[in-house]
Amino acid sequence: MKQIKRITVLSTVLSILCLLSISCSQEDILEEKLNESSFYLKNVDGSLIDKIEPELISPIYEDLKSNGKINEAVSFLKNYNDKGKYIGDVSDVDIVKASNPSFYYGVHLQNTGWIYGNDSSVDVTPSYYTFGTTGEHRRLEAFYLILNNTNICYESHLQNIGWNQGVSCNGSITGTTGESRRMEAIKISLDSGVGFVLYQAHLAGTGWESGWAYNGDVSGTIGQSRRLEAFRLRFLLY
Repeated sequence: MKQIKRITVLSTVLSILCLLSISCSQEDILEEKLNESSFYLKNVDGSLIDKIEPELISPIYEDLKSNGKINEAVSFLKNYNDKGKYIGDVSDVDIVKASNPSFYYGVHLQNTGWIYGNDSSVDVTPSYYTFGTTGEHRRLEAFYLILNNTNICYESHLQNIGWNQGVSCNGSITGTTGESRRMEAIKISLDSGVGFVLYQAHLAGTGWESGWAYNGDVSGTIGQSRRLEAFRLRFLLY
């Protein structure tokens, strides 16, 4: 009876996927995954992310599937409901928190210079990191990011330069120092199949953007001569 119930649950998941036009994978693939481990999204310290934006459900599922993680994709849809809330059995969550910092950063600010830190020292409220200043009219000029065991790449759109600096990765600096040059927009991405990185810019005159950019999308403005003063960063790791 228990086996029948589990097959029924997976069949229901398949039906939902087909109705949503997310996927119509063969049912025998799902039945082979009856013993899949519980999948959940993680912060950089390994802790459970129990809430995500509903609009991220489909992109995360598609990313898992496109990277051959069919088992994890099915488990993801079972464990996060349509509102993005984790509804899986918490007893199945085997959290092993990192004992040492796994995320490092450096940010260069107008009139301040470099500020350095890691995931144990940066402001986390409650699951995102905030870099830069708000309400102080100071431009963000340069930054770098390091995420252990993962390639993290980033790019900045700069005053009078645009995107011409190219992409920086894994601790290389994007932006300028000593040139009084404002940063106007950013892009950040992780290796495919590792997870999602989300980011949100704080801009002069308008404040925080209303939504999150992710995985290489542009956050900020281009052609508006508006300084980027701060940005928020979130990781949803597999």
